[in-house]
Amino acid sequence: MLYEYEVFKELTDKEASFVINNLDPTQDLTWHFRELINKYKITAARLKKVIGNLQCLESPPYSLSDTGISTSNYERQYMGISITSDELMGDIMGSLVTCTCEDIRSGAVRGPQTILGTITNVKEITIKKEGSKMFGQKMCFCSVQDSTGELNSVVVFPELYKDNKATLSQDNFVLFAGKVENRQGEYSLICERITQA
Repeated sequence: MLYEYEVFKELTDKEASFVINNLDPTQDLTWHFRELINKYKITAARLKKVIGNLQCLESPPYSLSDTGISTSNYERQYMGISITSDELMGDIMGSLVTCTCEDIRSGAVRGPQTILGTITNVKEITIKKEGSKMFGQKMCFCSVQDSTGELNSVVVFPELYKDNKATLSQDNFVLFAGKVENRQGEYSLICERITQA
């Protein structure tokens, strides 16, 4: 949306007025640029510029996916301050973090580690292994995302899960401390402590 706004600002006042006066809320900005090209009288030099802007809308020169970091940077650029929790809490709790999701996922770190990220998924299961002292208890697997990507294997065993169930919800920003282990070729963080960020 912000990228589209930046491209829209490249229009002259008269071109922008034409788009606004002929606004069709069911269409995207590329459609409006095509309408401008086809129905508004534009000089050859301006036509070349508007067509270039249309091409930029259709094929942006960079990814338009927003992350916590990019959102925070935009907030700082346009409002003078970042209000995104990733940025604020990252500053406050950053000294506690020892690695990133990518570090764990790639196997770059081992042993005790701490990550800070947003929970993207929580999968609760009931332990069915008979003879286990945890048989019948609930535990969960979390997916956590930070600025480096997503870690799909954060393991929370029953006692810790029971104590932190309210904290372990999707879109919550959480500090996970535990031990990195390699299980069946996939690196996981086996949680020992969970803190709401």
